[in-house]
Amino acid sequence: MIVLFSIVIVNYNSGEYLEQAIQSVIKQTYNNYELIIVDGGSTDNSVDIIKNYSENLTWWVSEPDKGQSDAFNKGFSHASGDYYVWLNADDLMLPKTLEIIYSYIKKYPKYKWFAPNTIYIDKDNIIWMAYKTPSYGKYVLRHGNIEIGSPSTFFHRSLYEKCGPFVEDYHNLMDIDLWLKFINAGYVLKRVNEFGWAFRHHEASKTSSSLKGNPSESFLKERLLVRKANNCHPSFGIRAYQKIRKVLYSYPISYYYTKKFGGNNIYIIEQ
Repeated sequence: MIVLFSIVIVNYNSGEYLEQAIQSVIKQTYNNYELIIVDGGSTDNSVDIIKNYSENLTWWVSEPDKGQSDAFNKGFSHASGDYYVWLNADDLMLPKTLEIIYSYIKKYPKYKWFAPNTIYIDKDNIIWMAYKTPSYGKYVLRHGNIEIGSPSTFFHRSLYEKCGPFVEDYHNLMDIDLWLKFINAGYVLKRVNEFGWAFRHHEASKTSSSLKGNPSESFLKERLLVRKANNCHPSFGIRAYQKIRKVLYSYPISYYYTKKFGGNNIYIIEQ
């Protein structure tokens, strides 16, 4: 049987959350996938957890690497599925996500790139925000803010073969770099209306500082490099347009879902 989804989990000393990430995949209602884990040589209990789930894995490794981009490249080099997706070890794939994406693949055959919406949780799995992003065309994404959640963003292997691999020198915005390469190559993103990913906000997460509006110096430097490499010149007008779309669409509907789910454990989400 041809594998539809190749899922890569990358991990380094996130044993506190890793098992939850694995279970969020193996409990999916759609089962035509392979699961790959790339561990960067963790010194906590991560390897023991991985070994406990070895029968659920197509391939795994635990060895030092050059960072997250290197780990992604290593994992996808062992992938055999038609569609690729990754998951950070401290995040979760929401229930029925694979089933939902499969339905979109069948319904929209001209698209090869899909991105569902994001729910934000804390270290104890409590929901503090549910955010739905407007759908933008490639011109807006190229000249505005790239608002595409990374884990649970599904892309056909042909896109990766043409535009990848990840640049190993990037440690913060390797995903944005890949998205811009997709856009420059002419690929169009299909926004999935449902939620697909739970992002865990905690002190050890390198993304948390940028979410707080306080990005690190290395983050800002890398953002300039990524924009230059992809000939991306953000437009004030496009950003203003995106802001209006947020006010008219994202904020009201996200407020509704945040009120509906906020304060509850993520495991109440059943799609």
